Amino acid sequence: MPAANVRRRLSVEDRRAELLELGIEIFSRHAYDELSTDALASRAGVSRSLLYHYFRDKRDFYLATVREMAQRLLDATAPDPEQGFEAALRSSLERFVNFVGENPAMYQAIVRGGVGSDREMEDLLEDVRRVSLDRVQDRLGVASPPPALRILLYGWVGFTETATLEWSKSRDLPPEAMVDLLVGTLTSSLPPHLIQPAPGQRP
Repeated sequence: MPAANVRRRLSVEDRRAELLELGIEIFSRHAYDELSTDALASRAGVSRSLLYHYFRDKRDFYLATVREMAQRLLDATAPDPEQGFEAALRSSLERFVNFVGENPAMYQAIVRGGVGSDREMEDLLEDVRRVSLDRVQDRLGVASPPPALRILLYGWVGFTETATLEWSKSRDLPPEAMVDLLVGTLTSSLPPHLIQPAPGQRP
């Protein structure tokens, strides 16, 4: 029998990962409400029953896809522990802007959802915000920031989301200029002593 006609046998984990890849590709081109479950399965090249074997329903498949993309975003933007605060911030934001530029539709799904008012989607976005906030606080060396600093940092995370989402629609600003804007917005607002490199640490 020709190899091309042999159906691949994948583990449960590998098959689910394959479906998530297809989901990312599909939802990068189509809004959640544009496709019925049957149309979604057809575009993924699988049967409806196979899709339901791995995901409860269309919404569950969509949430899993967005969750996977959110994790990839966090993985792609993890700061370099060997760099000082500003260098690590700029490097992370460069990767963040590149990620959004390459995946604008999925980034919009992460930030704005796509299934109406949905608690799980809201919790997912809040988890991404919390990780981002914790990373900044960790690099600043502030485990328990005072109220004014906490509000400032949380507000900057929200600003970064909204500003980058707006940028992704038109790309009328070069990526490096977008990074400069995001870096400058934070560093210009922080007390200078917080962003000075520690002795022996690279700036």
